[in-house]
Amino acid sequence: MESLFRYIGCETIEGRGSRVSFKYREFKDGVLVEHRVDFHRPHKQKEALSYQIADARKFLTDIGMKP
Repeated sequence: MESLFRYIGCETIEGRGSRVSFKYREFKDGVLVEHRVDFHRPHKQKEALSYQIADARKFLTDIGMKP
């Protein structure tokens, strides 16, 4: 997911511990709009959990991308 979000132009924000956020900025009708989604990186496994996939899909839909 991190690679995908970086590819579409999201800014990566490192938080405390395993927290990571992604911010997407766009202009709509001359106004800067920011979208943000927060995750915790998996500790033992590299696979995202089902609720993280759902959050990522919602974020993509909110910024106008088709997941």
